[in-house]
Amino acid sequence: MYDIMSYMINVFIIEDHAIVRDGLKDLFSSVDGYKIVGEAENGIEAIENIKAIKDTPPHVIILDMNLPIMHGADVIKELKPLVPGSKIIVLTGIMDVNRIADAIRRGASGVVMKPTPFSELKEAIVSILKGGLYFSPSISKQVIKQLSSQEA
Repeated sequence: MYDIMSYMINVFIIEDHAIVRDGLKDLFSSVDGYKIVGEAENGIEAIENIKAIKDTPPHVIILDMNLPIMHGADVIKELKPLVPGSKIIVLTGIMDVNRIADAIRRGASGVVMKPTPFSELKEAIVSILKGGLYFSPSISKQVIKQLSSQEA
């Protein structure tokens, strides 16, 4: 667990769309307490770049699940042993309960839907750095709905 008020939160962004990556960098740069320590547009590049910044590991990795070359769930599996103290938040535009469950099983600490405001992403970061998990409300509703229909 982290005392998130006492230091800069290092963020690493893995997103294949440059406009989304650049937008996230601009948003984080406009808020005190966050520092972008790296970025990547695919899983292979992410793993290489994170190995290169071993002295400054990210506290939080923001990861798109639909990446070229290597799927997001596989990226999570590879990153967890490299940076075990880093928390991974999946940022996705696709509501697929099975893929989300796979990401959680592999080590993601949260899932945020892309249509949500930046304030929710910051809320997710605070929650996971305090030791919790975070799921966008729409994801929680969908999971409960799917589980309810499976029990019937």
